[in-house]
Amino acid sequence: MRVLDRTWLLVALVACARVASGANPAPLKVPAQRGVVASDTPDASRAGAEVLALGGNAFDAAIATALALGVVAPAGSGLGGGGFAVVWNAKAGRVMMIDFREVAPQGATRDMFADELPKGMLPKSVHGGLAVAVPGEPAGLASLHKELGRLPLAKIVGPAVRLAKLGFFPTERLVETARRIAPTLPADEPMLRWLKPGGALLDETKRVTRPALAETLTRFGKSGRDGYYKGPVASDLVATSRAHGGVLSLEDLAAYEPVWRQPIRGTFRGRALYAAPPPAGGATALEALHFLDALPALPKGSLGSSVYFHRIIEALTHAFADRARWMGDPKFFEVPVDKLVSPDYAKGLAARFRDDGVLKLEDYGFAPPKGSPVEPPRDHGTSHVCVVDKEGNAVALTTTVNLELGAQIEGKQSGVLLNDQMDDFAARPGRPNGFGLVGAEANSVAPGKRPTSSMTPMLVMEDDRVLMCIGGSGGPTIVASSVQAIVAVIDEGVDAQTAVSTPRVYAQWRPEGVVVERDIPSDVVDGLKKRGHKVRSLPEGFAPAAQIILRNGDRLEAASDPRKGGVPAAQR
Repeated sequence: MRVLDRTWLLVALVACARVASGANPAPLKVPAQRGVVASDTPDASRAGAEVLALGGNAFDAAIATALALGVVAPAGSGLGGGGFAVVWNAKAGRVMMIDFREVAPQGATRDMFADELPKGMLPKSVHGGLAVAVPGEPAGLASLHKELGRLPLAKIVGPAVRLAKLGFFPTERLVETARRIAPTLPADEPMLRWLKPGGALLDETKRVTRPALAETLTRFGKSGRDGYYKGPVASDLVATSRAHGGVLSLEDLAAYEPVWRQPIRGTFRGRALYAAPPPAGGATALEALHFLDALPALPKGSLGSSVYFHRIIEALTHAFADRARWMGDPKFFEVPVDKLVSPDYAKGLAARFRDDGVLKLEDYGFAPPKGSPVEPPRDHGTSHVCVVDKEGNAVALTTTVNLELGAQIEGKQSGVLLNDQMDDFAARPGRPNGFGLVGAEANSVAPGKRPTSSMTPMLVMEDDRVLMCIGGSGGPTIVASSVQAIVAVIDEGVDAQTAVSTPRVYAQWRPEGVVVERDIPSDVVDGLKKRGHKVRSLPEGFAPAAQIILRNGDRLEAASDPRKGGVPAAQR
């Protein structure tokens, strides 16, 4: 028997409490004749809005926002990382997608991280030079600008240069990152110049400047990709990586190219969905949404109930089972994308759904190839940007340095914080890792290969216009955050802020179990346990976050997730 517990009332009360405390503001609403930007920080959102006001389009603004995020939110993104973007070109009436994911250096080998390490020592795939994959963000942003941008790149980088040169006040999140990580760094690490200015730990009253990064951004604005992948910046990145035991080379940097791919398409309640294909996480999100679409819609008012969350969990568990078994770089591994995103396949999965229980772990998804499953990528240090301009162009862009502060090494001359994206590969194919998971060959290390990713930038279309721009940060939780926001908007009719603020659940097949946010009521948790879910609470300090722009009639609504403290901005 279905029981809609009292959650709908409690969720409403929680939302009201958040609004009253300022943690969950009303969505930013502007006429559709003005552009709007949503990102992880107020400074970055304002940078994008400033470029819109200068006459730039959504593509210019997304570039400006991403560059500013690399300055003010370096724990999540920056010129040393990479990512994906799904874009709507309103003039051409076309959805496009660019993959600027990092690739393994040519000096990388399949078993480079296979050695056992002493207990307590960070893996070499996480910290230091070997963790560094070839950065892709600068090439991706330069290619996006060349293809679709309007303003000169030198003007687009202006807000980020100003923030780096003149300074900014750090967010609470950056202060907390500094307090945890700065004491673990060697005294000569260049990052300490801004994590611990003047020898004192960072706090929210201290203005942060990053002059070396300002020079690199200026060079990038003047010379585009060559200002980064050649010359003094490239030499500094290689020297930094190699000084810490890495294998990055000048040849790796010069050879890097982003890839324009065909976005993958799905549907939910009659709306068209466009997402980033492998090695990104878009197929996982589409599979989950197709599963939910195959089930009869719940009555309105179900949002936040145990019935609602049970469906979300089962959809995510099927999708992540298939992700673990089948995902890899399509250049190196045949990924059955057409099957995974097929509505007919999802209908078959939905036929196994039980209202009152769960399946055996092996009954989720479909049969694995030899050597799997693979540990899901972590992508914890990530940022997402949504932009829609007055012409109807839209950009959903997600970028990352992987784990927090990436490889935790910065170029002394360039000010670029390097990624630790090599950790998103299956470090020890065919052998259990510390979690007991066995890595699949699909995501093993190989020179020039892109590791799988959880990043899931998405556009939802209706009547040849962007209905929703969505994406998030937080490793494997990105898919869950995006799926739940889309369902909340389309099935429940909530506004943009409610869509990203409402309490969420997270599931990824393995490790087994469901993670719930702490403000989900106890009776809802009990309802999940009665259905057979193994439930645990989201760890303190971990803040999965989503960004969203929603078209509502002749207005645009933008919202940033309060979990990460972001604030949207509109073109003036």
